[in-house]
Amino acid sequence: MKLRLPFIIVLLTALVFFVYTKFFNPCNSAEDCNLVCYEALHEQNFARAWKFCTLSIKKDSKFTWPLSNRSTARLGLHDYLGAIEDTTKAIELDPNYTNAYNNRGNAKRELGDYAGAEDDFKQAMLLDKTKHDAFQNIAILYQSWRKFDKMKTASENFISAFPANPDGYRLLAAAQSSLGERKAALGSYKKAFEKSNDKSDLYNAARIDVSFGNYGKACDYLKANGGDCSYIVYKMKEETAACEDSLKRKPSDISTLERLLQVKKYLGDKNGELEIYNKLLDVTDSYRYYNERAWELAMLARYKEAMPDAEKAIAKAPKDEVIGYIYDTRAVIKYGLGDYEAALKDHNEAVRQEPYSELYRNRAITRAALKNFNGAQEDLQKAWQLQKEGK
Repeated sequence: MKLRLPFIIVLLTALVFFVYTKFFNPCNSAEDCNLVCYEALHEQNFARAWKFCTLSIKKDSKFTWPLSNRSTARLGLHDYLGAIEDTTKAIELDPNYTNAYNNRGNAKRELGDYAGAEDDFKQAMLLDKTKHDAFQNIAILYQSWRKFDKMKTASENFISAFPANPDGYRLLAAAQSSLGERKAALGSYKKAFEKSNDKSDLYNAARIDVSFGNYGKACDYLKANGGDCSYIVYKMKEETAACEDSLKRKPSDISTLERLLQVKKYLGDKNGELEIYNKLLDVTDSYRYYNERAWELAMLARYKEAMPDAEKAIAKAPKDEVIGYIYDTRAVIKYGLGDYEAALKDHNEAVRQEPYSELYRNRAITRAALKNFNGAQEDLQKAWQLQKEGK
C-alpha cells in the first residue's frame, strides 16, 4: 500500500493536469489558442472555436488569423454582424488578407448585403487567383441574388481558372437551367460528373434528358456510368405517359395536371412547370395557382411577369384565409423590382400572419437592402430559432 499510494497520487495529479489543460486552460500563447480554435472549427464546434479565438485575440490583438477564424465561428453561430466586425478588423491589420475578404463576403451574403458581398469577393479574386473560394463564392452570390447572367459568367470564369473543379460546372448548369438553357445545362452536368464521379451529377444530367423525353438516351447514360433507371427514367416515363393519356380524354382534369406538375418539378423543368400552371389557370381561377406561378416566375427573376399573378392571388383569396405566404411572394417580387420600402410592408404583413422561418429570412434580405443590418440580423436569428422549432 505504501508503494501504491505515491503512484496513485502521481496518476491523479496527471489526470487533473490533463483535464485542466484540455478543458479549462488548453492554451498559453495566442498561437496555441488559435490552433485550438482552428481544430474546433474543423469539428464544427463553433461555440468552442469562438471561445478560443477570443482568448487568442486577447493575448495578441494584432494577430489576424484568430480574427478570421472567429469570423468563421460567428458565421456558424449566425452572428453575421460579428463576423463582419472581425473580418473588417483583420483587413485593417492586413489589407491583403484574402480569407478575411472571403469570410466578410460570406457574412454579407448571408445578411442580404449582396452588393457589399460582391465587392469583397471581387477583391479576394484580385488578391489571390490561386484559390478557388472567391471564384465559387461570387457565383453562389449571384445565384442568391437571382442575377443568372452574372452567375453564368462567374461560373465560366471559375471553370477557366480551375478546370478540374466540378463545382464550377455544377454552378454553370444551375445558371443555364435558370436561364432556360436546358441543353447546355445537360452538358455542364455531364462535365461535372466526369470531374467528380458523383452520382448526383449523373442523375441531374439524366433528369434533363428525361424532361426532353429522351428516355432511352437517359437510361443508356445512367447504365453506362453505374446508375439505376428504375425511378428517374421508368417511373417518370410511366407517370408522364399516364398523365398525357388521361389528359387526352379529360384535358381539364385538375388532379391529372397536378400529377404532371409534380413530374416537371422533380425533373427541374421550370418551363414545363409554367406550362402546366397556364393550363391549370385556364381551367380554374384559383388564387393558389396564381401565387405558385408568381413564385416560380420570381425565382427565375421574371418579376414584371410575376407581379400581376401575385396581385390576383391576394385579390382572389378568401377574406378569412391566412395568406402571409402570398404577401411574401409579392414582397419578393417588389424586392426584385427594386421597390424595397413597398416590399418591406408586404414582408411585415407576411410575418404578422404567418411567423415562419422562411418569411423572416426573406424579410432580412429586404432589410439589408435598406441598410438596416441590425434588423436583418434580428430576422435571421428569429428564423434560425423558428427552424429549430420546426416552423
